[in-house]
Amino acid sequence: MKLFILVCVLGLSLAANPRLQKMEEMLNDLTRQLVSQQFYVEERIRSDGDSGIKQVRRLSAGTDSFNSETTSAIHSHPNYKDVIGFGEVNAVLNGVEFRTRHNDYSLEMPSLHKANYHLTEKIPYPQVPPSVTAKHTVPEQIAEMKEYFRAFRLQNSTIRNYKPYFKPVLCYMEGNWEWDTKHLHEPFHSETHHLDAMDYDNLADKVRLMSYTGMNDLHEDLAFLPKKIMDIDSNGKPRYAQWIYRILCNPIHSDVPLKVFKPIDDVAFRVTRKYNMSTYSRTEEARFTVAASANQAEFDEHEGYGKFEDRAYAKGLLDSLMHGVPGANNYRGGQHDTEFNHTALVAGEGRDRPENTARYHREYKLHHGMQINQRGFSDSNLWMAQNHQNKVASVILRSCKTVGTLKTNCTSTTEKFSYAIPLEIIYLNPLHSWNPYNLDMKNESEVTENGRKGDSHNANLAYKGISTLHFYQTPVEFFGNVPGQDVGVLDPKGAIHRVMASGIQTILPKIPGVGEVRQRWPIYPLHREGDSVGKEADALLEMLNHMSSMSPIFQEPATQGKHETVQPDLHFRLTSSHMNPLDRHDHEFFVPATDWEQLLKNDVWVHVLTAPTEGENQESHSHSLQIRLDKHTHKPIIQKCDDQNGKCWDGHTDFEQVTFHEF
Repeated sequence: MKLFILVCVLGLSLAANPRLQKMEEMLNDLTRQLVSQQFYVEERIRSDGDSGIKQVRRLSAGTDSFNSETTSAIHSHPNYKDVIGFGEVNAVLNGVEFRTRHNDYSLEMPSLHKANYHLTEKIPYPQVPPSVTAKHTVPEQIAEMKEYFRAFRLQNSTIRNYKPYFKPVLCYMEGNWEWDTKHLHEPFHSETHHLDAMDYDNLADKVRLMSYTGMNDLHEDLAFLPKKIMDIDSNGKPRYAQWIYRILCNPIHSDVPLKVFKPIDDVAFRVTRKYNMSTYSRTEEARFTVAASANQAEFDEHEGYGKFEDRAYAKGLLDSLMHGVPGANNYRGGQHDTEFNHTALVAGEGRDRPENTARYHREYKLHHGMQINQRGFSDSNLWMAQNHQNKVASVILRSCKTVGTLKTNCTSTTEKFSYAIPLEIIYLNPLHSWNPYNLDMKNESEVTENGRKGDSHNANLAYKGISTLHFYQTPVEFFGNVPGQDVGVLDPKGAIHRVMASGIQTILPKIPGVGEVRQRWPIYPLHREGDSVGKEADALLEMLNHMSSMSPIFQEPATQGKHETVQPDLHFRLTSSHMNPLDRHDHEFFVPATDWEQLLKNDVWVHVLTAPTEGENQESHSHSLQIRLDKHTHKPIIQKCDDQNGKCWDGHTDFEQVTFHEF
């Protein structure tokens, strides 16, 4: 008891100690300085560029800087039912820079019925057209289904009414600050990846170690997600906030014609591959922008996308599409922004109507005029949505009126926002639902039991049905019997059927009588595009690509003379392999045209490195190949693969050339 009284007295003495009070004030000032320092870092990033993708993981290098990866992060996992391939990226959202894990996100949207924080639900796939299911034989169904794909590729509803069966969805990356900085949770679902840590502090420690050593996480399950002091409470105690992000999709309830997509030039990639714009726009690496309005684009049936006149605009089609995307309140939550006694109104309208700021928007107007205001100081890609979720960290503005030495009429304003950028528009199609052989959907262990690996000639090795991880149900004849991409699956009666993957792909294999159909249209913005230097570079690129029409802009006219035309790199793909413990997969590689010519004329070997595979359950890997002519057949063959003669360690023995076809 005496000890307790002594401690209390000592505590009171310390509380009254002016030196201790001074130290508390200094600690409070230092905490506020940390808040200001973090804000300074974010402001510096905001001034460096727009919200958008900044970097992707480097996998290769070369004699020039543009020989390494640029900004393409998308890839395909068509063998999965619900996986959309998207790799690791450095991204910026409203000045917050972070690095993601390998994403491979699922086809999910915010909850339609509840406003629970981060509650989602699956997006349904389009149904099979009744005119297809009405056919009595599989060949007849194939022929009818092709007509729908031909109508979609040509955007011609007179061939078939394709619009109800080719449904566009807008997929986006969203980020916000959370109050919970301890309990790690997955902000969005992925079939293949997850954050590999016990809590956020453990995640930060792992990322620091990886950055310090330069190592890459084998499973690509780490992410750099910053933490900061968000606020200081009335007792001077700091409140910490954790940055999180997620990737979701939003169904678009109207048709988005293909003519609104304009290819964005990636001259670094084109120079590396020696591609012209026509070829580049048909690669998986191509990136697009959305026209200001559907009426702006002049439809070109041969090209498969519109021709555009570049122009500035305040509000366009992409704004309308993003406004259909809800923030953290989900679809059921509406909200109005009334900060500083001004209500944010819908931009671009003559009448004054409050903006539903719970949906993503980047422009608004105030009641005192028609001028459209943009969110942010100078960020063309900053879409924001307000919310009232308790878990979302807020910025609180406290203000008082001072009368003499007293503060009166104190008020506080609390704001909660999340931020987003569009990633891509995906056209879901009937192949995801079409199952003409009535193959059973089973669990994974049943499909691959007893070492089954999809052999199309042996009933004991064919897949026993399909699963979400072995999603093969499209008849191989639909794609014209593509070598190495089909598997064998048993129907309920035990008959083998040759089928191909039915999941989401960037570009579908060529369909006989139809051509190649692009399913995924990447539209994500880049961080550098908001930099003044980036704008100058893009303008210069536009001048160089259109020297004739831009000739009045040049200070001196460009000279015309004889020049040699560079030939594009040759594109090849290794034949598929599914040697244990790996699943079925392939690789692609490129050979410069000059090297290929030397190989054919002078019988020299060519060294290439394949791109890392994105197979089913194996880790990403690549191969080092030596290619030369066979002395007997004079056909190019694999001489060595990873220092092994004639064959790769995982079973690849041959390769085939990939050609690009018109849409």
